[in-house]
Amino acid sequence: MKSKYERPIVPVTWIIYFLIVFEILYMITPFLALSYYSFYGPSLNFLNRSILTSWLTGFFLPHIAETTSPFLNAINPIGRYLFIGSFLVFLLGAAQIYYSKFAKKGAVTIGLYKYLRHPQYTMFAIMGLGLLLIWPRFIILQIYFLMLFVYFFLAKSEERECLKKYPGYDDYLKQTSMFFPGDHFLLNIIPEIRLSGIKRILAIMSIYLTGAILVTLLAVWIRSYSVQNLYTVIDEKSVTISVAAVEEESIQRALSIALSSDQVINELGNSYNDHTWLNYLVPSTWFLADLPLESYKEGYEGHMTPDDRDNRYKLLFTKAVGHAEMSGETIVMQTYRRIPVLVAVIDLKTNQVTDTFTPPEHVVWGNIPTPLF
Repeated sequence: MKSKYERPIVPVTWIIYFLIVFEILYMITPFLALSYYSFYGPSLNFLNRSILTSWLTGFFLPHIAETTSPFLNAINPIGRYLFIGSFLVFLLGAAQIYYSKFAKKGAVTIGLYKYLRHPQYTMFAIMGLGLLLIWPRFIILQIYFLMLFVYFFLAKSEERECLKKYPGYDDYLKQTSMFFPGDHFLLNIIPEIRLSGIKRILAIMSIYLTGAILVTLLAVWIRSYSVQNLYTVIDEKSVTISVAAVEEESIQRALSIALSSDQVINELGNSYNDHTWLNYLVPSTWFLADLPLESYKEGYEGHMTPDDRDNRYKLLFTKAVGHAEMSGETIVMQTYRRIPVLVAVIDLKTNQVTDTFTPPEHVVWGNIPTPLF
């Protein structure tokens, strides 16, 4: 049951959603993205200045790289389906509310509201989850958890209003699930905060911070699991990631061919082993705008990853920058900025470097943090 005066969502959460949706949608068109990141990008780079905040700009799920895990490979499509499906259901719930409001029908108790007391919040939560799976930055995870927290207390506040306005609402509370079917048991074990004033605020903040920390630790574990399932060659001073499904032997062979080429060594400099490197092996027919690999291509549609591949690959060498000393797998975990140095085009059939070129200084979107994997 909903009050006809119900607030669909508080303004701050609209702003949060706009930030998330715009970052994802603007990636589709580079010219729009450049204008968007002209004011959003500096905030990401500001976070990157400190080891205490740079982790917020990182990703905890694969976005540009294929993995050995079918589940991880399906995450992005799942996110799209969740977002689209829940958005359509949200529109249905909104139509019920506004029809009831304009027709002066009073409280809504039919349709979606027959099964859930807050289906719109549920759909917003699922939409947010879908967006999070599509663009899994740590900072978006924190924003998403904050929104869920806000939804819960906002929903509780609305229910208290409805108890005062509508006779029989107490029975409706007992008979109808809050956010998803069968959630009565889970919600009953959440203790009611019977405090007031500063004590209540401190209690709510403590619950929120505890939840945010636990969610962050879970995401850190997911990132570790994701990195372990990448197609990589790892040594003490470098990590080479294949964004396509290429076995370790082929990645190692491509790297060895490049590093045995006088042309590559001359352009990288003889101090290759003195730096920390995060390198990428990309099929020659692929274009990934999130890598500082190539400039904008005509006909760009985001990521271009055609199935038809030959034996030629582009090997991008980038210097990895972190706030602390990095080695082995931690290079992927702790790098917050890449400095592109060289691209070597390698033919695995002939075992030769066929070309080299200097990559652009930044990704298509400019000087912003983009996915490392």
